[in-house]
Order: sequence, then structure tokens, then C-alpha cells
Amino acid sequence: MSAAPPDLRVGLVCPRFTAFDPMLGPARVAGLRARHRLYADVLSTATGLDIVDAGGVETAEDVETARRLLAAAGEDVVVVAPAMAAPPALGLALLAGLRPPVVLWNAVATDGLDHGGDQPGAVEHTTTVGCQFLAGAMARIGTAPAGVVTTVLGDARSTAVLHRTVRAAASAGRLRGAALLRIGGPPPGYLNVEVDDRDVERLGLLVRDVGGPELEQALAATTAADVSDVRDRLGAHGVRPPPGDLADRSLRLARALELLLDAHGAVGGVLACMGPEMMGREAVGVTACLGVALQTAAGRPLACMGDLPAAVGRLVADRLAGAALYAEWYLPERVSDTALVLGAGEADPRWAGDASGIAVGPADHAPGMAERGLALRFAPRTGPATVLALGAAHDGWRLAWGTGTV
Repeated sequence: MSAAPPDLRVGLVCPRFTAFDPMLGPARVAGLRARHRLYADVLSTATGLDIVDAGGVETAEDVETARRLLAAAGEDVVVVAPAMAAPPALGLALLAGLRPPVVLWNAVATDGLDHGGDQPGAVEHTTTVGCQFLAGAMARIGTAPAGVVTTVLGDARSTAVLHRTVRAAASAGRLRGAALLRIGGPPPGYLNVEVDDRDVERLGLLVRDVGGPELEQALAATTAADVSDVRDRLGAHGVRPPPGDLADRSLRLARALELLLDAHGAVGGVLACMGPEMMGREAVGVTACLGVALQTAAGRPLACMGDLPAAVGRLVADRLAGAALYAEWYLPERVSDTALVLGAGEADPRWAGDASGIAVGPADHAPGMAERGLALRFAPRTGPATVLALGAAHDGWRLAWGTGTV
């Protein structure tokens, strides 16, 4: 039931100025030209990152070679790490038309210069100049890097900041061009979670709207073998749905959601179980909590109540942390510095404190319905946690967060 999200793809390029080569001498030039391999090794120590080393960039021909490599790999983020000072025209030509976010990495190779050093020794350590050049040129044309990080070779603390920054930028970059499934919109009056085409375009997302008839077709396409397969997948993790028509209906709906995500090439999505596209149709008849949990555990998180911003937030959190619960912040208790956070049946089983403690039963959070779909239940793991909230504003998107402990 649990599946690790796919690795984030990171492109690495290392521009370099050749004008000083006669001064530097062959040994230093060879060392600078090999910097990209050292930098790739540093990035590779972070988990969940797939590094594509596009090598050093010194000429227009190098730029085209690097661009072809990055385009073929489909990077989620491009890390530009100047090996030394480099003309910003190289960097701008390299990045022109590329869609991923850009992180500038000032990879300082020494924590102190030799006081008796010479001019070539100083020129060798000019990565800061290279970053300043490119950042200034990007600002002039109206773009900006997603982050600028300075590290010192071998320093664990600054390297950890680099890894976090690259992972965060790549998580955002993966949204560009990604498709989200949407079955129904927010309930009437829920203006805070509404989004329009402009909001979606700002994130570079594609939204695939699925209406009630298409959902019914997906349900009709499910078979007894599909029901058995979903039961087996649950059973492999010690979760055994009860027998009967109600369980079968939830299992069929879970499979139908999977079929729709596959058909639309979606990386996640949002549902409105209480709306006319789902509970308003006799063919559906139950909430989709079980399907939400299964797809979220497989790395395709789903949110509810037609809350597309929550779906995007859950997707980002999944990429950053490997698991994300969908919940509402109900009540803060200031005296104890705690809060009541309510999660319903849309659980992420990767958050379970004990996998053997995952159970399945009716979704009790939907009172008054003729039938209640199945939902997972478990005690969440304890330890550090971050609460995220995402929403569209008139001039962009807002992400708020708070850290604490479960």
C-alpha cells in the first residue's frame, strides 16, 4: 500500500570563464573543469534526488549540449554552480526557454585562502563572482532564481541547506505541466478554496475535469477481478475489508479512481464526494475515502471537498516529506499550546505509527447518508510534524506553515 514517490530530477551545469586559463595553468584548469563531477557527488548524497550532470559549460557549443541533455531528462530543477567566474551570457543562454526553477549554488571550495597566495590562487576561487554575475543578469530580464545557496566544501550544515533548497525547488518544479484530476467543485459558498484558470496557470498545472458520466463509466468498467485485486493489496498490509456489497462498492470506487488517474496521466487530484458528480449519483452512492487513501499511499495524493489548493499542498508535502495527511485545524488550546486537528477517512497510511494497527471500517464522518463508504483507521505516528495550508490569492498563491509535534 505504501510506495515511495519518484525521485526528483535535478540538472546540474557548471559555467566557467576561459579568459584566465593562461594565468591559471593546466593543473588548475583541469581541476576546475572537473568540478562538476565533485558537485554531482555532493548533490547525490541527498536522498530522493536523481542527478543529471550536464557538465561544464565554457562555449556556445557546450550550452547547446547541456540544453539537449536537460531537455531529454525532463528536469524538475536546474542547479547552476559556476566552477569560477563566468560570463552571465552563458547562463542566460543555457536557461532560455527552460521551464524548471533555477537554484544558484555558490560552491566555495575552501574555507580560507592562503595568506601567502598569488593571483591565480585567488582567481581559482571566484564562484561567488559567477553567482553574482548570473543573478544580476537574471534580475535584469525579469527572472529570479528559486534560491541562492552558499556552501563550503565538506561542511555538513551548509550542504544540508543546499539539499533542502534543491528538493523544495524541484518539488515545485514537478508541478509544472503536471495534471490533476478534479471530480466536482467546492460546496456552494466555499469561496476560500475556489480557483480559476488564471490561478491554475500561475502554477503551471493542468486540471482534468471529470464529470459524473465519466466516473460512472469508470465504475462500470471495474470487474470482480478488480475488487479481488484491491482486497489483496489491502490484505498484503494486514488490512482486511469486511465482506458484503458495501465493501465491494467502496473497492470498485477505489479501482475506478485509479483507472481515471491512469487515463488522464494525473499525479493526484481532488474529489467532491458530497457533490452531484459523486454522492448525487446512484451508481456511486458511497464516499471515496478508501480510494483516496490507496492512491495517496501510492504517491498520487487526493484531497476532498473540491479543495484544489489542498490537493496541490498535499502533493508538495508528499514530495517533500514522503507522506501527507489531509486534515482540518479545528481548535487551538492556548493553555497547553496544543491544537485539535481532525482527520476523517482520507488517511495516508504512511503516517500510521504501527502498520499492523491499520484497520478498515465505515466512514463515520458522513452522518445522515444512506450508505457509508469504507475508510482506514489508525493511530498516527508520533514525533515532529509540519502543518501546511495553501490558497490562491488575488496576486499569487500563499503557503502558510507551522511546526510542532504529534
